[in-house]
Amino acid sequence: MVRLVVVAALLVFLTACGNGVFPPNRSLIKKAIAIQLEKTQQELSEQLDLDFQGFEIDHLAIAKKISLMVQHLPSYHLQGKYDLKFKIPQHD
Repeated sequence: MVRLVVVAALLVFLTACGNGVFPPNRSLIKKAIAIQLEKTQQELSEQLDLDFQGFEIDHLAIAKKISLMVQHLPSYHLQGKYDLKFKIPQHD
């Protein structure tokens, strides 16, 4: 019984030490990049006089992950590289 109480206490203390936030996975990072690109896609379409049909994000490589707090919420600042392929209609 004493062991059970000690183990339970240790679990509480150990989970209290972590921030409980897991780093984002590749899928979530690609979605975040896509949302940011969708915001600027209209401007790019107008400036380049192109009709974008969408885009594809490939070869995502995260070089640096920094955990931080933004307005008292846990978040991450990421740095890395990715390939971006725009889909445009074929010109005849």
